[in-house]
Amino acid sequence: MRIFFNVLTIMLFALPYNVNAQVDTTYKFYDENWKECNKDSAYYYSKVFVEANSWHRQDFYVSNNQIQMDGYGEDSTVSKRKGSFKYYYISGSLKSETLYSNYRKKSSTMYYENGQKKYSASYDTTGYEMDEQSWMPDGSQNASYTAYRPIRFKEGKSAWIKFLMKNLNVDIPYKNGAPIGKYTVTISFVVSSSGELKNVFAENDPGYGTADEAVRVMKKSSKHWTPLIEDNKIQEKAELRKFTFVVNEQ
Repeated sequence: MRIFFNVLTIMLFALPYNVNAQVDTTYKFYDENWKECNKDSAYYYSKVFVEANSWHRQDFYVSNNQIQMDGYGEDSTVSKRKGSFKYYYISGSLKSETLYSNYRKKSSTMYYENGQKKYSASYDTTGYEMDEQSWMPDGSQNASYTAYRPIRFKEGKSAWIKFLMKNLNVDIPYKNGAPIGKYTVTISFVVSSSGELKNVFAENDPGYGTADEAVRVMKKSSKHWTPLIEDNKIQEKAELRKFTFVVNEQ
């Protein structure tokens, strides 16, 4: 299961939002890039069920049935995360743990497969990193070695918010006749070594022009990003951002 970094929600109006979900146990299968597929070609599979008044999701490696992720959420999508989320290497060693409070990241710790701590950070209320530290595989710290650095908007958090306020048309669903409600689009993208975005697409489409608008704005932000660095190397991996449009009664 991919990690969501620094998700920013843009709202037209605030509304209460409730989800009614079924209580069945659901299994799904995914390829190595987390695209849903059939069982025969799966690299991962997921199990989602209700436990202790929360939705519990577990992801597994197909090859050895080793758990890959374990965590709880508010609904069956487990997008509103609660408490501890743990990720594991295929060997079974702990890869990372992130703690959530009020559905927001509170802190994260990453580990090398040998168990040595790799990276740690706490987060502000908008999900941006604070108090970051990283370590080399032998446990030492070296300013010239970046064990992990997530993708970032180059000019910083406030600049990203200003960019969205200037460029995102939050009235799109209202103008296109959307009923009262909340419309969330998840955008997938890759930051290249030059900071340009590629492979930008919407993973879902709630309708009323919301997906097209989110893709347009994400593409417009190209060249404003710094790429993911892991083990002192630039990594071109898919990342996610959520855009939420809210339509209230006029």
